[in-house]
Amino acid sequence: MSYDIYLSPPEQESVEVGNMTFNIGPMFNLAFGGYWVDIINGEVAREVHLKIDKAVKEMEESPNKYKALEPKNGWGSYEGALKYLKKLNSECWEHPDYIINIYK
Repeated sequence: MSYDIYLSPPEQESVEVGNMTFNIGPMFNLAFGGYWVDIINGEVAREVHLKIDKAVKEMEESPNKYKALEPKNGWGSYEGALKYLKKLNSECWEHPDYIINIYK
């Protein structure tokens, strides 16, 4: 299973950010301080990028804490999760009026 994330403007074509395995959920939940999907899903990109910045900073400052949450099955890593958050944040900056849509 994975999260599929898109940034969508009203009545226009979406920008696909990509998908990320559910296995990184615990890392993102810790970095965001709650269930990350509920925190950013359905929000306007310009309103969310500061939350993503904070989560990225948290992950970068405490890598060992997040590496400890890497799944034993190898599907998902700290490095991949951090890279994905940075990509999402970049898309939010590029499309500030778009809405974040996360599909599970």
